[in-house]
Amino acid sequence: MGPHPGRSLLASRAVRWSAAGLCSGVLVLVYAGVGRGAPPSEYLGAEACGVCHAAAFEAWSNGPHARAMDSLTPSQGADPMCRSCHTLTPDRDEPALAGVQCEACHGAGRKYAPENVMRDPVLAKLLGLEPIQASTCLACHRPESPSVEAFDFVTAVQRVCVNRGARRAQPPSNSP
Repeated sequence: MGPHPGRSLLASRAVRWSAAGLCSGVLVLVYAGVGRGAPPSEYLGAEACGVCHAAAFEAWSNGPHARAMDSLTPSQGADPMCRSCHTLTPDRDEPALAGVQCEACHGAGRKYAPENVMRDPVLAKLLGLEPIQASTCLACHRPESPSVEAFDFVTAVQRVCVNRGARRAQPPSNSP
C-alpha cells in the first residue's frame, strides 16, 4: 500500500538518525496539512521562540529588530531587496514573520524548536539551529547599508542578544 494521498512517501515513513553515536532514535516526520496543500513554513516566528525564551523575546520585542519593517518607506516595504533584510518573508506579507526575528540569525526553527530537541545541543544543531556568527549579521549590516554608526559585531550581539549565545559570540576571524 502506498503513502497517504496527502503525504509524501518520506513523510509517511520513520527516518532513522544516527550521528557519530551521539544521538540515535527515531524521528517521525509528520505533515499535519489536509489534502495536497503547501507544507507549512519552515519559520515559526518569534512568538513561538518566546514561549521558552521569555527574556530574549522581551528584549527583541522592545528592540529595533522587531520593528525593522516599520523603518521602511512604503516603496522600500514593497521592494524584495529591502525586505530581504527586514523580514523573514521578503516575497510575501506575513505579519507574524515581519521584522528581524530570532530565526533570521538562528535559522528556520520548525525542525529544531521542539523542547526535546532544544535540550540536546548536538541534535538541535543537526536539525538547523545556527550559532550567532558575524557573517550572519554582515549579510544585512554591510558598510553600504544605511546606519547611524558602523556595525561592530561584538557590541551588537551584547546589545541585541540576552541569552547564552551572546556570551559565547566571538568577533569575526581575520584568517581566510
